[in-house]
Amino acid sequence: LLVLGGSLGARPINNMIPGAVRKLVKGSDALLDVWHQAGEDHAEVVQASYGSLLDHGVRVTPFIEDMAGAYAWADLVLCRAGALTIAELAIMGRPSMLVPLPQAIDDHQNANARALTERGAAILLRQSEMDVDSLAGALQDFLVHPQRLSTMAAAAAAIATPDAAARVSDYCEELMHAR
Repeated sequence: LLVLGGSLGARPINNMIPGAVRKLVKGSDALLDVWHQAGEDHAEVVQASYGSLLDHGVRVTPFIEDMAGAYAWADLVLCRAGALTIAELAIMGRPSMLVPLPQAIDDHQNANARALTERGAAILLRQSEMDVDSLAGALQDFLVHPQRLSTMAAAAAAIATPDAAARVSDYCEELMHAR
């Protein structure tokens, strides 16, 4: 599980994920590796929240330099639903659990999330309804039904437009020559 809160960290995600992971692995044979990018100002607090799990497959970092490597590492990504993140999830073909920022202007993160959820590439977690139990339950569902990850990954990859930059460039050239 790759948890992304942006470079500043997403406090609600940072506050709930450690408890959900603890609940999930407590008294079970669940194998769950977690890479949690908590933001520069929150990494130490998040590390403390995970406690002894840091010795058992959990790592917390303030920032991730190599996002392509992080996405390649992940089987599932839990993150906000910013436009760039949605594009990255699609191009990398990664299933996701999206938590749109409720204060986003014009509710654009919910609209972004729908691009993936309506095609089966992601599930939506509303921050106002999210708690430790609901997060643990959603993660448990993926552990019980791991084939969902493959299905969602394929759906994410199908959304991607790998040659988008070239297409935009070609279109711009067409517009220039049309003058």
